[in-house]
Amino acid sequence: MITLTVNGEKRQLPAETDLISFLRELDVDVRLVAVAHNGDVIPRKYHASVRLREGDTLEIVRMVGGGSREVIERAKEAVCRIACGDIRTSGTGFFVTPEVVLTCDHVVAHEVPTSEGLVGREFSRQIHVQTALGSFPASIASSIDDTAPYFYDYAVLTILTPHPVTLQLSDYDSILAGDDLVILGFPFGSEHLVATRGMVAAKARRPSHQNQIVSLDVVEIDGSINVGQSGGPAIDIRTGHVAGLVSVRYGSISALTSRLRSRLKAESQAWSPDLLEIVDILEVSERFLNPGLGFAVATHYVRQELQRLGLLGR
Repeated sequence: MITLTVNGEKRQLPAETDLISFLRELDVDVRLVAVAHNGDVIPRKYHASVRLREGDTLEIVRMVGGGSREVIERAKEAVCRIACGDIRTSGTGFFVTPEVVLTCDHVVAHEVPTSEGLVGREFSRQIHVQTALGSFPASIASSIDDTAPYFYDYAVLTILTPHPVTLQLSDYDSILAGDDLVILGFPFGSEHLVATRGMVAAKARRPSHQNQIVSLDVVEIDGSINVGQSGGPAIDIRTGHVAGLVSVRYGSISALTSRLRSRLKAESQAWSPDLLEIVDILEVSERFLNPGLGFAVATHYVRQELQRLGLLGR
């Protein structure tokens, strides 16, 4: 017989056991709890390896997300619009600490042709994070020579003015097909926050849309995702945590039209002006081409970057 302290109360067990078995005895959904063992928070993937012994202390916190309305109300102040004046791009971002914002790499950088006929990347030098409290200049925390943000389509931004509301990143292992999601963002350059609802259609590993050689974990979403929502949070309604960074909607040709527009402008004398008009038509048409499917990049890539930069607990 051993005695544990569980949420401040004594509890006896017939023998030592592992944490996952104990949680199952309590009829606890391990996806919906945070557990601290003797003061240390235990990630879900280690629950089976933690042994409970005489005198151990457990704190079990149930995470309750509520419905869509409650999730939106709690999360909306943490979501911001990202505007890059010099490269004329915009998208969505969200705060994970008072001074750190996450968004997509393709929101703050774009592809440009080089003099050698190759494709290079240009980063914005005029990034602004727009919130209800004002518009604040931001800088990219990662090295611009690092390829990971490009391959996995994330960007870590920092601002000098602390923001009071933040969102928490979810554990990819806790997300399952069928989970309900709320997607927050600024579609079509909207000045006001828009919420759409979707569902986890699948968890998959697929080639990166930035580089087909690299594979990445994604959350495939059955829901409305549109231009301008890139970088926004796909929020798990069960927990209120961010299940993934909204990245791509299927059927999108925005990367191709952007690349074509840059090429035509760089070589304007070699092309007919009518081609730019064709690009305009393609871009307008694409705004309304939405098959209702897209995906969000798993959060563990950007979590690792935050840890590497020492920004996760900032």
